[in-house]
Amino acid sequence: MKKLTTKRVFIVIFAKKLKIMKRAIVLLIAFLTAWTGFSQTLESIDWGTYQEMPKNTRFKKVIGSDDEGIYLVREDKYNPDKMWLEYVSRLTLTVDESNEIAFPTYLGTQTHYFDMFYINKKLILLTYSYDESTKQKKLFIQYLNRDGSLKNRPLLIATLPGGNFPQDDFRVSLTKDNEILIFYQKSFKAYNQEPFTFLKYNSNLQKTFSQEITLPEKFNDRKFTVKQVAIGNKQRIIMLLKAEAISRRRSRRATAPKYEFIIETYYPKKKEFHDAVVNLMKYKATDAIFTFNKEGNMVIAGFFEPKTNKLPGSFTGVYYRIYNPYAYKFLPSGGTKGFFKVLPKDMVAQLRTKRNGETPQEQFSYKLKSIEMLDNGSFIVVSENQFTKERKIVDPKTKSERTIKYYYYNDILTFGVNEKGIVSWIKVIPKNQFSIDDNGYYSSYKVLKIRNKIKLIYNDLPNNLKAKSPEKIKVLKNNLHLAAPRGIGVISSIFYDGSVITEPLFPDKDKNQAIVPALITPYDGQYFTIAIKKKEYKFGIFVVE
Repeated sequence: MKKLTTKRVFIVIFAKKLKIMKRAIVLLIAFLTAWTGFSQTLESIDWGTYQEMPKNTRFKKVIGSDDEGIYLVREDKYNPDKMWLEYVSRLTLTVDESNEIAFPTYLGTQTHYFDMFYINKKLILLTYSYDESTKQKKLFIQYLNRDGSLKNRPLLIATLPGGNFPQDDFRVSLTKDNEILIFYQKSFKAYNQEPFTFLKYNSNLQKTFSQEITLPEKFNDRKFTVKQVAIGNKQRIIMLLKAEAISRRRSRRATAPKYEFIIETYYPKKKEFHDAVVNLMKYKATDAIFTFNKEGNMVIAGFFEPKTNKLPGSFTGVYYRIYNPYAYKFLPSGGTKGFFKVLPKDMVAQLRTKRNGETPQEQFSYKLKSIEMLDNGSFIVVSENQFTKERKIVDPKTKSERTIKYYYYNDILTFGVNEKGIVSWIKVIPKNQFSIDDNGYYSSYKVLKIRNKIKLIYNDLPNNLKAKSPEKIKVLKNNLHLAAPRGIGVISSIFYDGSVITEPLFPDKDKNQAIVPALITPYDGQYFTIAIKKKEYKFGIFVVE
Protein backbone atom coordinates (compact mmCIF):
# COMPACT_ATOMS: atom_id res chain seq x y z
CA MET A 1 0.00 0.00 0.00
CA LYS A 2 1.18 3.47 -0.84
CA LYS A 3 1.45 5.74 2.16
CA LEU A 4 2.10 9.48 2.18
CA THR A 5 3.96 10.52 5.32
CA THR A 6 3.65 14.24 4.47
CA LYS A 7 1.29 16.03 2.14
CA ARG A 8 2.57 16.52 -1.37
CA VAL A 9 3.92 20.01 -1.73
CA PHE A 10 2.79 22.08 -4.67
CA ILE A 11 5.18 24.98 -5.14
CA VAL A 12 4.45 27.93 -7.44
CA ILE A 13 7.20 29.27 -9.67
CA PHE A 14 7.83 32.15 -7.28
CA ALA A 15 8.36 29.77 -4.37
CA LYS A 16 10.75 27.67 -6.40
CA LYS A 17 12.78 30.75 -7.23
CA LEU A 18 12.93 31.64 -3.55
CA LYS A 19 14.19 28.13 -2.79
CA ILE A 20 16.87 28.37 -5.47
CA MET A 21 17.93 31.78 -4.13
CA LYS A 22 18.10 30.35 -0.61
CA ARG A 23 20.37 27.51 -1.75
CA ALA A 24 22.59 29.97 -3.63
CA ILE A 25 22.97 32.06 -0.47
CA VAL A 26 23.78 28.91 1.53
CA LEU A 27 26.50 28.01 -0.98
CA LEU A 28 27.93 31.55 -0.97
CA ILE A 29 28.07 31.76 2.83
CA ALA A 30 29.67 28.31 3.05
CA PHE A 31 32.29 29.32 0.49
CA LEU A 32 33.13 32.60 2.19
CA THR A 33 33.34 30.88 5.59
CA ALA A 34 35.73 28.24 4.27
CA TRP A 35 37.76 30.84 2.35
CA THR A 36 38.48 32.82 5.49
CA GLY A 37 39.95 29.63 7.01
CA PHE A 38 38.74 30.41 10.53
CA SER A 39 36.45 27.41 10.96
CA GLN A 40 35.78 23.95 9.59
CA THR A 41 32.33 23.83 11.24
CA LEU A 42 29.48 23.80 8.72
CA GLU A 43 28.10 27.27 9.38
CA SER A 44 25.42 27.13 6.69
CA ILE A 45 23.26 24.07 6.11
CA ASP A 46 19.93 23.79 4.36
CA TRP A 47 17.79 21.83 6.85
CA GLY A 48 14.45 20.12 6.68
CA THR A 49 12.21 19.93 9.74
CA TYR A 50 12.52 17.45 12.60
CA GLN A 51 10.51 14.25 12.21
CA GLU A 52 9.99 11.41 14.65
CA MET A 53 11.74 8.19 13.70
CA PRO A 54 9.21 5.32 13.41
CA LYS A 55 9.66 2.95 16.33
CA ASN A 56 12.41 0.30 16.08
CA THR A 57 13.52 1.44 12.61
CA ARG A 58 16.56 3.16 11.13
CA PHE A 59 17.80 4.26 7.72
CA LYS A 60 19.91 1.63 6.01
CA LYS A 61 21.19 3.18 2.78
CA VAL A 62 20.94 6.25 0.55
CA ILE A 63 20.15 4.73 -2.86
CA GLY A 64 20.47 7.74 -5.14
CA SER A 65 18.69 10.85 -6.33
CA ASP A 66 16.84 12.44 -9.25
CA ASP A 67 15.88 16.05 -10.03
CA GLU A 68 13.08 16.07 -7.47
CA GLY A 69 14.46 14.16 -4.50
CA ILE A 70 16.48 11.42 -2.83
CA TYR A 71 15.76 7.68 -2.38
CA LEU A 72 16.56 5.91 0.89
CA VAL A 73 15.91 2.49 2.40
CA ARG A 74 14.63 2.31 5.98
CA GLU A 75 14.71 -0.98 7.89
CA ASP A 76 13.25 -2.59 10.98
CA LYS A 77 16.15 -2.98 13.45
CA TYR A 78 14.91 -6.39 14.60
CA ASN A 79 13.43 -7.77 11.37
CA PRO A 80 15.77 -7.44 8.36
CA ASP A 81 13.02 -8.59 5.98
CA LYS A 82 10.89 -5.54 6.75
CA MET A 83 12.03 -2.47 4.77
CA TRP A 84 10.58 0.70 3.29
CA LEU A 85 11.53 2.75 0.25
CA GLU A 86 11.56 6.42 1.27
CA TYR A 87 11.52 9.40 -1.05
CA VAL A 88 12.79 12.71 0.36
CA SER A 89 11.60 15.90 -1.38
CA ARG A 90 14.47 18.08 -2.59
CA LEU A 91 12.43 21.21 -1.87
CA THR A 92 11.21 20.48 1.65
CA LEU A 93 13.87 17.96 2.78
CA THR A 94 11.19 15.83 4.41
CA VAL A 95 9.91 12.35 3.58
CA ASP A 96 7.40 12.73 0.78
CA GLU A 97 6.60 9.04 0.27
CA SER A 98 7.13 5.87 2.30
CA ASN A 99 6.29 2.47 0.87
CA GLU A 100 7.04 -1.01 2.18
CA ILE A 101 9.25 -3.04 -0.15
CA ALA A 102 7.81 -6.31 -1.44
CA PHE A 103 10.54 -8.95 -1.67
CA PRO A 104 10.01 -11.59 -4.36
CA THR A 105 9.86 -15.36 -4.16
CA TYR A 106 11.75 -17.58 -6.59
CA LEU A 107 10.36 -21.05 -7.28
CA GLY A 108 8.47 -20.82 -4.02
CA THR A 109 11.48 -19.70 -1.96
CA GLN A 110 11.44 -16.31 -0.23
CA THR A 111 14.29 -13.95 -1.10
CA HIS A 112 15.91 -11.34 1.12
CA TYR A 113 17.50 -7.91 0.65
CA PHE A 114 21.12 -7.91 -0.54
CA ASP A 115 21.66 -4.43 -2.01
CA MET A 116 19.96 -1.69 -4.00
CA PHE A 117 21.05 0.93 -6.56
CA TYR A 118 19.53 3.85 -8.46
CA ILE A 119 21.11 3.97 -11.93
CA ASN A 120 19.87 5.96 -14.93
CA LYS A 121 16.55 6.71 -13.20
CA LYS A 122 15.94 3.03 -12.46
CA LEU A 123 15.58 1.43 -9.03
CA ILE A 124 17.50 -1.85 -9.12
CA LEU A 125 17.01 -4.40 -6.33
CA LEU A 126 19.39 -7.27 -5.56
CA THR A 127 18.06 -10.10 -3.41
CA TYR A 128 19.31 -13.53 -2.36
CA SER A 129 17.95 -16.88 -1.28
CA TYR A 130 19.56 -19.82 0.50
CA ASP A 131 18.77 -23.44 -0.30
CA GLU A 132 19.20 -25.56 2.83
CA SER A 133 19.25 -28.82 0.88
CA THR A 134 22.08 -27.85 -1.48
CA LYS A 135 23.72 -25.25 0.83
CA GLN A 136 23.74 -22.85 -2.08
CA LYS A 137 23.19 -19.10 -2.02
CA LYS A 138 21.61 -17.51 -5.11
CA LEU A 139 21.69 -13.86 -6.20
CA PHE A 140 18.85 -12.17 -8.13
CA ILE A 141 18.35 -8.81 -9.85
CA GLN A 142 15.20 -6.92 -10.84
CA TYR A 143 13.54 -3.50 -10.99
CA LEU A 144 11.57 -1.94 -8.17
CA ASN A 145 8.76 0.57 -8.61
CA ARG A 146 8.70 3.80 -6.63
CA ASP A 147 5.74 2.49 -4.61
CA GLY A 148 7.85 -0.46 -3.38
CA SER A 149 6.22 -3.02 -5.67
CA LEU A 150 8.14 -5.34 -8.00
CA LYS A 151 8.31 -4.26 -11.64
CA ASN A 152 9.40 -7.58 -13.12
CA ARG A 153 10.28 -11.11 -12.12
CA PRO A 154 13.64 -11.72 -10.40
CA LEU A 155 16.48 -12.72 -12.71
CA LEU A 156 18.89 -15.31 -11.31
CA ILE A 157 22.39 -13.99 -12.04
CA ALA A 158 24.78 -15.95 -9.79
CA THR A 159 24.99 -19.03 -7.55
CA LEU A 160 27.60 -19.65 -4.89
CA PRO A 161 29.04 -23.17 -4.75
CA GLY A 162 27.50 -25.32 -2.05
CA GLY A 163 29.21 -25.24 1.33
CA ASN A 164 31.16 -22.02 0.73
CA PHE A 165 32.78 -20.44 3.77
CA PRO A 166 30.72 -17.52 5.21
CA GLN A 167 33.47 -15.03 4.32
CA ASP A 168 33.34 -16.07 0.66
CA ASP A 169 30.08 -14.29 -0.10
CA PHE A 170 29.10 -12.32 -3.19
CA ARG A 171 31.07 -9.07 -3.47
CA VAL A 172 28.95 -6.40 -5.15
CA SER A 173 30.02 -2.85 -6.00
CA LEU A 174 29.16 -0.02 -8.36
CA THR A 175 31.84 0.82 -10.93
CA LYS A 176 32.78 4.31 -12.15
CA ASP A 177 30.81 3.68 -15.35
CA ASN A 178 27.68 2.96 -13.26
CA GLU A 179 27.62 -0.78 -13.80
CA ILE A 180 27.17 -3.41 -11.10
CA LEU A 181 30.29 -5.55 -10.59
CA ILE A 182 29.81 -8.97 -8.98
CA PHE A 183 32.68 -11.18 -7.86
CA TYR A 184 32.53 -14.57 -6.19
CA GLN A 185 34.61 -17.72 -5.77
CA LYS A 186 34.58 -21.30 -4.61
CA SER A 187 36.03 -21.62 -1.11
CA PHE A 188 39.29 -23.44 -0.48
CA LYS A 189 41.87 -23.93 2.26
CA ALA A 190 44.73 -24.55 -0.14
CA TYR A 191 44.17 -23.64 -3.78
CA ASN A 192 43.38 -26.43 -6.24
CA GLN A 193 42.08 -24.80 -9.44
CA GLU A 194 38.90 -23.43 -7.82
CA PRO A 195 37.25 -20.87 -10.15
CA PHE A 196 36.82 -17.11 -9.67
CA THR A 197 33.85 -15.46 -11.40
CA PHE A 198 33.45 -11.84 -12.53
CA LEU A 199 30.17 -10.37 -13.82
CA LYS A 200 29.00 -6.88 -14.79
CA TYR A 201 25.40 -5.74 -15.32
CA ASN A 202 24.16 -2.41 -16.68
CA SER A 203 20.99 -0.47 -15.78
CA ASN A 204 19.05 -2.44 -18.42
CA LEU A 205 19.82 -5.61 -16.44
CA GLN A 206 21.97 -6.80 -19.33
CA LYS A 207 25.17 -8.73 -18.68
CA THR A 208 28.05 -6.67 -20.15
CA PHE A 209 30.94 -8.78 -18.86
CA SER A 210 31.31 -12.39 -17.80
CA GLN A 211 34.55 -14.20 -17.09
CA GLU A 212 35.43 -17.29 -15.06
CA ILE A 213 39.12 -17.87 -14.43
CA THR A 214 41.35 -20.36 -12.63
CA LEU A 215 44.83 -19.24 -11.64
CA PRO A 216 48.01 -20.83 -13.05
CA GLU A 217 49.05 -24.17 -11.57
CA LYS A 218 51.95 -22.58 -9.69
CA PHE A 219 49.33 -21.37 -7.20
CA ASN A 220 48.20 -24.93 -6.47
CA ASP A 221 48.52 -25.95 -2.82
CA ARG A 222 49.11 -22.32 -1.79
CA LYS A 223 46.99 -20.64 0.88
CA PHE A 224 45.76 -17.18 -0.05
CA THR A 225 42.80 -14.82 0.09
CA VAL A 226 41.54 -12.30 -2.45
CA LYS A 227 41.85 -8.85 -0.87
CA GLN A 228 40.51 -6.73 -3.73
CA VAL A 229 39.44 -7.00 -7.37
CA ALA A 230 38.88 -4.59 -10.27
CA ILE A 231 38.19 -4.60 -13.99
CA GLY A 232 40.71 -2.36 -15.75
CA ASN A 233 41.08 -1.07 -19.30
CA LYS A 234 40.36 -3.53 -22.12
CA GLN A 235 38.53 -5.78 -19.61
CA ARG A 236 41.72 -6.73 -17.79
CA ILE A 237 41.00 -8.51 -14.50
CA ILE A 238 43.11 -7.31 -11.59
CA MET A 239 43.31 -9.19 -8.28
CA LEU A 240 45.25 -8.37 -5.13
CA LEU A 241 46.12 -11.59 -3.27
CA LYS A 242 47.36 -12.05 0.28
CA ALA A 243 49.31 -15.30 0.06
CA GLU A 244 51.19 -17.34 2.60
CA ALA A 245 54.83 -16.95 1.63
CA ILE A 246 56.77 -19.99 0.52
CA SER A 247 59.57 -20.52 3.01
CA ARG A 248 62.92 -21.69 1.69
CA ARG A 249 64.12 -22.59 5.15
CA ARG A 250 63.07 -25.64 7.08
CA SER A 251 62.37 -25.07 10.74
CA ARG A 252 61.53 -27.57 13.45
CA ARG A 253 59.78 -24.87 15.47
CA ALA A 254 56.21 -23.82 14.73
CA THR A 255 56.27 -20.16 13.68
CA ALA A 256 53.59 -17.71 12.64
CA PRO A 257 53.09 -17.75 8.85
CA LYS A 258 54.57 -14.96 6.76
CA TYR A 259 52.58 -13.39 3.94
CA GLU A 260 53.23 -11.64 0.68
CA PHE A 261 50.98 -9.54 -1.51
CA ILE A 262 50.66 -10.50 -5.17
CA ILE A 263 49.14 -8.46 -7.99
CA GLU A 264 47.58 -10.94 -10.41
CA THR A 265 46.34 -9.66 -13.77
CA TYR A 266 44.51 -11.55 -16.50
CA TYR A 267 44.06 -10.29 -20.07
CA PRO A 268 41.07 -12.18 -21.58
CA LYS A 269 41.89 -11.21 -25.17
CA LYS A 270 45.25 -13.00 -25.06
CA LYS A 271 44.36 -15.35 -22.19
CA GLU A 272 47.50 -14.26 -20.38
CA PHE A 273 48.28 -14.17 -16.66
CA HIS A 274 50.91 -11.90 -15.13
CA ASP A 275 51.84 -11.64 -11.47
CA ALA A 276 54.06 -9.34 -9.41
CA VAL A 277 54.97 -9.46 -5.72
CA VAL A 278 54.86 -6.21 -3.75
CA ASN A 279 58.54 -6.03 -2.79
CA LEU A 280 59.66 -3.72 0.04
CA MET A 281 63.30 -4.80 0.16
CA LYS A 282 64.21 -5.25 3.84
CA TYR A 283 60.57 -5.12 5.01
CA LYS A 284 57.51 -7.37 4.60
CA ALA A 285 54.09 -5.97 3.72
CA THR A 286 51.43 -6.85 6.33
CA ASP A 287 48.47 -5.33 4.50
CA ALA A 288 47.65 -3.62 1.21
CA ILE A 289 44.94 -1.78 -0.69
CA PHE A 290 44.93 -0.25 -4.17
CA THR A 291 43.31 2.38 -6.34
CA PHE A 292 44.12 3.92 -9.72
CA ASN A 293 45.74 7.30 -10.43
CA LYS A 294 44.81 9.56 -13.35
CA GLU A 295 47.37 7.78 -15.58
CA GLY A 296 45.60 4.46 -14.99
CA ASN A 297 48.42 2.99 -12.91
CA MET A 298 47.77 1.13 -9.66
CA VAL A 299 48.63 2.91 -6.43
CA ILE A 300 49.22 0.20 -3.79
CA ALA A 301 49.60 1.25 -0.16
CA GLY A 302 49.63 -0.34 3.27
CA PHE A 303 51.63 -1.35 6.35
CA PHE A 304 54.89 -3.25 6.79
CA GLU A 305 56.90 -5.08 9.43
CA PRO A 306 60.56 -6.13 9.71
CA LYS A 307 61.33 -9.53 8.25
CA THR A 308 61.86 -10.61 11.87
CA ASN A 309 59.09 -9.04 13.94
CA LYS A 310 59.46 -9.14 17.73
CA LEU A 311 55.77 -8.27 18.20
CA PRO A 312 53.61 -10.62 16.06
CA GLY A 313 50.44 -9.00 14.75
CA SER A 314 51.91 -5.50 14.74
CA PHE A 315 53.34 -3.29 12.00
CA THR A 316 56.18 -0.78 12.17
CA GLY A 317 55.66 1.49 9.17
CA VAL A 318 53.73 2.51 6.04
CA TYR A 319 54.52 2.24 2.34
CA TYR A 320 53.24 2.67 -1.20
CA ARG A 321 54.21 1.44 -4.67
CA ILE A 322 53.11 2.33 -8.22
CA TYR A 323 52.40 -0.54 -10.64
CA ASN A 324 51.53 -0.42 -14.34
CA PRO A 325 49.06 -3.31 -14.83
CA TYR A 326 49.30 -3.06 -18.63
CA ALA A 327 53.10 -3.09 -18.94
CA TYR A 328 53.25 -5.44 -15.91
CA LYS A 329 55.97 -3.57 -14.04
CA PHE A 330 56.53 -1.40 -10.97
CA LEU A 331 57.37 2.23 -11.69
CA PRO A 332 60.06 4.27 -9.91
CA SER A 333 58.49 6.05 -6.96
CA GLY A 334 59.98 7.98 -4.08
CA GLY A 335 63.58 6.94 -4.76
CA THR A 336 65.20 4.23 -2.65
CA LYS A 337 63.71 5.37 0.67
CA GLY A 338 60.88 7.77 -0.09
CA PHE A 339 58.24 5.10 -0.72
CA PHE A 340 58.10 4.03 2.93
CA LYS A 341 58.22 5.58 6.40
CA VAL A 342 58.83 4.00 9.82
CA LEU A 343 56.40 4.87 12.59
CA PRO A 344 57.93 7.20 15.22
CA LYS A 345 58.44 5.55 18.61
CA ASP A 346 55.97 7.86 20.36
CA MET A 347 53.31 6.95 17.78
CA VAL A 348 53.88 3.23 18.36
CA ALA A 349 53.43 3.87 22.08
CA GLN A 350 50.20 5.73 21.33
CA LEU A 351 48.89 2.81 19.28
CA ARG A 352 49.80 0.33 22.02
CA THR A 353 47.37 1.63 24.63
CA LYS A 354 44.59 -0.27 26.40
CA ARG A 355 41.96 2.08 25.00
CA ASN A 356 42.69 0.61 21.54
CA GLY A 357 42.48 -3.04 22.60
CA GLU A 358 43.70 -5.59 25.10
CA THR A 359 46.25 -7.34 22.87
CA PRO A 360 48.76 -6.25 20.21
CA GLN A 361 46.56 -7.95 17.60
CA GLU A 362 43.65 -5.68 18.58
CA GLN A 363 45.77 -2.56 19.04
CA PHE A 364 47.23 -2.96 15.53
CA SER A 365 43.98 -4.13 13.91
CA TYR A 366 43.92 -1.29 11.39
CA LYS A 367 41.73 -1.75 8.32
CA LEU A 368 42.90 0.06 5.20
CA LYS A 369 39.80 1.92 4.00
CA SER A 370 40.77 4.16 1.07
CA ILE A 371 43.46 5.98 -0.90
CA GLU A 372 42.35 9.55 -1.60
CA MET A 373 43.98 11.00 -4.73
CA LEU A 374 44.29 14.80 -4.41
CA ASP A 375 44.19 17.36 -7.22
CA ASN A 376 47.86 18.39 -6.86
CA GLY A 377 49.14 14.84 -7.44
CA SER A 378 49.64 13.95 -3.78
CA PHE A 379 47.48 11.40 -1.98
CA ILE A 380 46.36 10.40 1.51
CA VAL A 381 45.86 6.83 2.76
CA VAL A 382 43.18 6.35 5.44
CA SER A 383 42.87 3.42 7.85
CA GLU A 384 40.95 2.74 11.06
CA ASN A 385 41.48 0.55 14.11
CA GLN A 386 38.51 -1.82 13.89
CA PHE A 387 37.63 -5.22 15.36
CA THR A 388 34.68 -7.25 16.64
CA LYS A 389 34.25 -9.52 19.66
CA GLU A 390 31.56 -12.04 20.49
CA ARG A 391 30.12 -13.49 23.68
CA LYS A 392 27.67 -16.37 23.88
CA ILE A 393 25.02 -16.42 26.60
CA VAL A 394 23.04 -19.56 27.45
CA ASP A 395 19.61 -19.24 29.07
CA PRO A 396 19.71 -21.54 32.14
CA LYS A 397 16.04 -22.46 31.75
CA THR A 398 15.55 -22.93 28.02
CA LYS A 399 19.23 -23.73 27.26
CA SER A 400 18.89 -21.51 24.19
CA GLU A 401 22.03 -19.71 23.12
CA ARG A 402 22.33 -16.04 22.16
CA THR A 403 25.35 -14.33 20.66
CA ILE A 404 26.18 -10.75 21.62
CA LYS A 405 28.47 -8.84 19.26
CA TYR A 406 30.70 -5.97 20.38
CA TYR A 407 31.96 -3.50 17.77
CA TYR A 408 35.09 -1.39 18.24
CA TYR A 409 36.05 1.55 16.00
CA ASN A 410 39.05 3.37 17.38
CA ASP A 411 41.87 5.65 16.14
CA ILE A 412 42.14 6.73 12.51
CA LEU A 413 45.67 6.39 11.10
CA THR A 414 46.49 8.35 7.95
CA PHE A 415 49.65 9.00 5.96
CA GLY A 416 50.43 11.31 3.07
CA VAL A 417 52.55 11.05 -0.07
CA ASN A 418 53.52 14.43 -1.54
CA GLU A 419 53.78 15.50 -5.18
CA LYS A 420 57.39 14.28 -5.34
CA GLY A 421 56.38 10.76 -4.34
CA ILE A 422 57.76 10.94 -0.79
CA VAL A 423 55.87 9.55 2.22
CA SER A 424 56.11 12.84 4.11
CA TRP A 425 53.90 12.40 7.19
CA ILE A 426 51.88 10.01 9.37
CA LYS A 427 49.05 11.22 11.60
CA VAL A 428 46.78 9.53 14.13
CA ILE A 429 43.37 11.01 14.95
CA PRO A 430 42.35 9.62 18.34
CA LYS A 431 38.81 8.36 18.93
CA ASN A 432 37.15 5.42 20.69
CA GLN A 433 33.73 4.15 19.60
CA PHE A 434 32.09 1.07 21.08
CA SER A 435 28.67 -0.42 20.36
CA ILE A 436 26.65 -3.57 20.93
CA ASP A 437 24.69 -5.56 18.32
CA ASP A 438 24.31 -2.60 15.92
CA ASN A 439 27.06 -3.38 13.37
CA GLY A 440 28.70 -0.07 14.26
CA TYR A 441 25.77 1.98 12.91
CA TYR A 442 26.87 5.29 14.50
CA SER A 443 30.58 4.43 14.49
CA SER A 444 33.45 4.79 12.00
CA TYR A 445 33.65 7.84 9.71
CA LYS A 446 32.87 9.28 6.29
CA VAL A 447 35.76 10.62 4.21
CA LEU A 448 35.24 13.50 1.77
CA LYS A 449 37.95 14.54 -0.69
CA ILE A 450 37.97 18.29 -1.31
CA ARG A 451 40.66 19.26 -3.84
CA ASN A 452 43.92 19.11 -1.83
CA LYS A 453 42.59 17.94 1.52
CA ILE A 454 40.27 15.38 3.02
CA LYS A 455 37.61 15.73 5.70
CA LEU A 456 36.69 12.95 8.12
CA ILE A 457 33.21 13.15 9.64
CA TYR A 458 32.33 11.01 12.67
CA ASN A 459 30.59 11.01 16.06
CA ASP A 460 32.39 11.75 19.30
CA LEU A 461 31.82 12.96 22.85
CA PRO A 462 31.90 16.79 23.11
CA ASN A 463 34.53 16.75 25.87
CA ASN A 464 36.90 14.71 23.70
CA LEU A 465 37.42 17.80 21.54
CA LYS A 466 39.03 19.45 24.58
CA ALA A 467 41.26 16.49 25.45
CA LYS A 468 44.90 17.58 25.60
CA SER A 469 46.28 14.08 24.99
CA PRO A 470 44.98 10.78 23.52
CA GLU A 471 45.07 9.24 27.01
CA LYS A 472 42.24 11.59 28.01
CA ILE A 473 39.90 10.34 25.27
CA LYS A 474 36.68 8.82 26.63
CA VAL A 475 34.73 6.01 24.92
CA LEU A 476 31.59 6.88 22.96
CA LYS A 477 29.13 4.05 23.67
CA ASN A 478 26.03 3.11 21.65
CA ASN A 479 23.88 0.02 21.18
CA LEU A 480 21.07 -1.30 19.03
CA HIS A 481 18.38 -0.75 21.64
CA LEU A 482 18.99 2.94 22.33
CA ALA A 483 16.12 5.17 21.20
CA ALA A 484 18.59 8.02 20.58
CA PRO A 485 22.32 7.87 19.84
CA ARG A 486 25.01 9.36 22.04
CA GLY A 487 27.63 11.76 20.72
CA ILE A 488 27.78 14.72 18.36
CA GLY A 489 29.00 15.11 14.80
CA VAL A 490 32.68 16.06 14.48
CA ILE A 491 34.78 17.05 11.45
CA SER A 492 38.55 16.63 11.10
CA SER A 493 40.21 18.33 8.15
CA ILE A 494 43.53 16.83 7.02
CA PHE A 495 45.53 18.91 4.58
CA TYR A 496 48.05 17.59 2.06
CA ASP A 497 50.94 18.70 4.31
CA GLY A 498 49.59 16.64 7.23
CA SER A 499 48.16 19.49 9.32
CA VAL A 500 44.89 18.66 11.09
CA ILE A 501 41.97 20.74 12.41
CA THR A 502 39.17 19.09 14.42
CA GLU A 503 35.96 20.91 15.37
CA PRO A 504 32.23 20.26 15.91
CA LEU A 505 30.50 19.47 12.64
CA PHE A 506 27.48 21.70 13.25
CA PRO A 507 27.28 25.25 14.69
CA ASP A 508 26.03 25.96 18.21
CA LYS A 509 22.29 25.79 17.53
CA ASP A 510 22.64 22.35 15.89
CA LYS A 511 25.77 21.23 17.73
CA ASN A 512 24.21 18.45 19.83
CA GLN A 513 23.23 16.23 16.92
CA ALA A 514 24.63 12.85 15.95
CA ILE A 515 25.06 11.68 12.38
CA VAL A 516 25.19 8.33 10.57
CA PRO A 517 28.59 8.48 8.78
CA ALA A 518 27.75 5.82 6.17
CA LEU A 519 24.68 7.79 5.03
CA ILE A 520 26.52 11.01 4.11
CA THR A 521 26.22 11.03 0.33
CA PRO A 522 27.33 13.31 -2.55
CA TYR A 523 24.32 15.14 -3.95
CA ASP A 524 24.33 17.58 -6.88
CA GLY A 525 27.71 19.11 -6.00
CA GLN A 526 26.84 19.13 -2.30
CA TYR A 527 26.36 16.50 0.44
CA PHE A 528 23.22 14.97 1.90
CA THR A 529 23.15 13.99 5.56
CA ILE A 530 20.87 12.82 8.36
CA ALA A 531 21.13 14.45 11.79
CA ILE A 532 19.60 12.81 14.86
CA LYS A 533 18.71 14.50 18.14
CA LYS A 534 17.01 12.48 20.86
CA LYS A 535 14.17 10.56 19.13
CA GLU A 536 13.91 12.89 16.14
CA TYR A 537 15.84 13.27 12.91
CA LYS A 538 16.09 15.75 10.07
CA PHE A 539 17.71 15.82 6.67
CA GLY A 540 20.24 18.42 5.56
CA ILE A 541 22.25 19.46 2.53
CA PHE A 542 25.64 21.11 3.00
CA VAL A 543 28.75 22.26 1.18
CA VAL A 544 32.32 21.84 2.41
CA GLU A 545 35.32 23.80 1.18
